[in-house]
Amino acid sequence: MQLKSKPSKSEPLTTSEEKILENSTVTSRQKTLKFVLFLMKWLVFCPLMGILAILALITLAVMITPVSNCANTAKSSEAKQYLSSINKGQQAFFIENSRFSNQIQPLGIGIKTQTNYYQYSVHTTQNAAFSYAQPLPEAKGISGYIGAVFLISPPSKTNHSDLGTTQSIICRVPRSERQLVPEPILKNGIPTCVEPSVNINK
Repeated sequence: MQLKSKPSKSEPLTTSEEKILENSTVTSRQKTLKFVLFLMKWLVFCPLMGILAILALITLAVMITPVSNCANTAKSSEAKQYLSSINKGQQAFFIENSRFSNQIQPLGIGIKTQTNYYQYSVHTTQNAAFSYAQPLPEAKGISGYIGAVFLISPPSKTNHSDLGTTQSIICRVPRSERQLVPEPILKNGIPTCVEPSVNINK
């Protein structure tokens, strides 16, 4: 009985074996290349997404700020309109009564003494009437306002057609000043805001 001899290790590969080895090598290279390309895509994609996210946040912040400012402007417009009405009401009241009213209701202007954002009040002297738009504690980021009507020249006692002369002013109080600031004054016969308040018409 003859034993089959074992094939030599140095025996050359057949054509089919060479093709199989070549295909496996190509497949391995393709997988490696795909993996490298995948990593490169993520290395580019991740920073790009981060940049886009940052840009989106910046855009959102820029968009929110004007909306907030518009809301505060609308609230402040209410205060300026109310104080303007109170000033005109005081001027009309003085013509009829030769004095200013120490309450808002007798002015007949139909406004509330408190809204969602402001508390309104008045204070009078013999020659002036002051009105206040004080922001409520829960109202954030809005300014306070002070209005004033001054008697520039009193009514004539001899000429009944001379009802006297009044001038008005509205001053804006900085947002940081939560307490009432000094009232406007007459300076050289002209209504003037006292710092830190400023005249809204300038």
